[in-house]
Amino acid sequence: MRTKRSLFQRIAPTLLLVLSMVLTQNCTVDVPPEDPDPPTFSFRIIGDGFDHTFTQDTNFNNITLMLRMGVTYEFTFFGYDGGGMNYMGWIAVHLGNMEVDPNLHGEWNFNDNGGATTLEWHGTPSSPAAGSYIGGTFTTQGDVVTDGAFQFNAHDYGGQSGRSNTISENLGVVFGAHNTRIRED
Repeated sequence: MRTKRSLFQRIAPTLLLVLSMVLTQNCTVDVPPEDPDPPTFSFRIIGDGFDHTFTQDTNFNNITLMLRMGVTYEFTFFGYDGGGMNYMGWIAVHLGNMEVDPNLHGEWNFNDNGGATTLEWHGTPSSPAAGSYIGGTFTTQGDVVTDGAFQFNAHDYGGQSGRSNTISENLGVVFGAHNTRIRED
């Protein structure tokens, strides 16, 4: 019995996230006259014994993500705004120490210039969606300890006034021969 409960406790958050993604991906919303609430996002990484979700509430100023070289990680990037999501973006500055393989769909765009990778989604003002998501994998590579950064951006429509609420967070990343973990600075 304990094993079944433990398994359920581990997979329940993932199932809830998947259900949320399915419901918001194709859910059009009405842009309200005013939208004072900023959008929300989550970025989940799984791999190398590590499973963590970063959100807009994470204290990014005091942590660094330590990624091990030669490991493939799964990621899921999810954004939501009840008044309509206008833009979502993940920019990974990695100086060639990471290869991203996204599961592209819908309005998602992917660009990799060898030193940085960008995944972006633009909403459609004529048919605003509550949010979007994207998943995939990234593989770290190289043999020299290198600093990088993940930037997460989310913008809503800001209501009919057009004053967009914006979330922009930067996560320091270190690629190296160490265990995958969050280092508190």
